[in-house]
Amino acid sequence: MKKLLLGLSVALASFIFFLPTLIMASEEYFEIYLVKIISSSIALATLSLICLYSAFKTKY
Repeated sequence: MKKLLLGLSVALASFIFFLPTLIMASEEYFEIYLVKIISSSIALATLSLICLYSAFKTKY
């Protein structure tokens, strides 16, 4: 259960952290910010999926 909550909190924190960056990005730097946001979000999503998988693996 703790790993499940950890995975969900990591996913929520990544969304909250990168949302203002996406909103504040100006048009000329938008592509650079978008690449950074996508790559960081993929890394954090992978981490949260690993946490969720291990939580369900230990539970069932």
